[in-house]
Amino acid sequence: MGVEGVVLELGQWRTPPDFMMRLYKSTTDENGRSSVPPPFYADSVLAFLDEGPKYDSVSPYAYFFNITPFPQNTVPTQAELHLYREVQIDIELGSSDFKSHSPHRRDTKYCSFIFLKLYFVKTDAEGKESLELIEIKRMFRHFYGWIVFNVNEALNYWFQSNQNNKGLILKVTNCDGTPIRGRDEVNFIQRNNSNAGRFQPSLIVYCRAWPPCTSRYHTVQTKAKEFALNDPWHYNRVYMQDYLQFKPSPTSQFLKRSKRNNVHLKRNRPRHCRRRKMIVDFSKLNMTDWIIAPVVIDAGVCVGTCSFPLGIESNHTNHAVIQSVWSRYLRSMDPFDQISANTQSKRSMTPPPLPCCVPHELYELPMLFFQGDNQVVLNHRPDMIVQSCGCK
Repeated sequence: MGVEGVVLELGQWRTPPDFMMRLYKSTTDENGRSSVPPPFYADSVLAFLDEGPKYDSVSPYAYFFNITPFPQNTVPTQAELHLYREVQIDIELGSSDFKSHSPHRRDTKYCSFIFLKLYFVKTDAEGKESLELIEIKRMFRHFYGWIVFNVNEALNYWFQSNQNNKGLILKVTNCDGTPIRGRDEVNFIQRNNSNAGRFQPSLIVYCRAWPPCTSRYHTVQTKAKEFALNDPWHYNRVYMQDYLQFKPSPTSQFLKRSKRNNVHLKRNRPRHCRRRKMIVDFSKLNMTDWIIAPVVIDAGVCVGTCSFPLGIESNHTNHAVIQSVWSRYLRSMDPFDQISANTQSKRSMTPPPLPCCVPHELYELPMLFFQGDNQVVLNHRPDMIVQSCGCK
């Protein structure tokens, strides 16, 4: 499937970030096909997981995301830091702490907001490290849920600078600027928390292919109505006089018309080249330790014969038409004439095989999977699902 560098660790359960699961479900339909483009029309979305602090900081919230295994021939268009804050225990109205900090009380020191300041570690030419402010957010003191920061500046620095990536630092302060260092007060989930799971911190990067190619998000043109209403097999049978080959047996006249029609359909229904279902279950192949979604797909398979003559609905190539006609011609020759032709032409006149039933149109499949232990990828794997079949 073209997925490289996947680390398989059988028996170890890994949980993808909540955002990636929601993004996959919101951009695909019930059949697993793309329903809407991803944000920023990204060709792929990467989620880097926190690997622990690499910088000595007084802040309890230091993050490091290893972006070294970045896909080739891609450029980032947007980068976001996703953090989740748990609900505070004192958010309940009956909590004594909430009452003591209630804004209705005459407590001038109380503030309903806290400030989140996100930095990245910057190193100058002399090797001196400093913190570069990226973004400031004001948040209700009792807010809980996802908080998203724009970290384009940090990502650009990591790519362009020769200095090592030292990660991100989050500082939390009150309205008066006094720092809040207690984890219990801020309550952001860390990856090493026992309840982290899908709420773990993640660096989300949206990427586009480079050099850019034609957008795959285009409407599929439908066939003209005259082709949809006209059965090409009608005139094909007339030209080849195949309609004269079927003659009902004498006993069929004693059958009822409905039964006679059913027997005709069952015995003479041509099994032409067409798409049929092929359900693939990745869990049966022991691949769900790294494939997150989808688990079951209908990949499709092309089966059937490419009978002569090839109709429009067979999605044939011009070469398949020539091959079919020439094969039919040689097979219809008298054996004596064929031997004579072989003698005169001094080359074999063995009939070539009929065209094969193969995929005609294939479409991409959105897949969410682990690329190692600390990276989750959502992208579109090309040519994964058979959409239509043809004679080639």
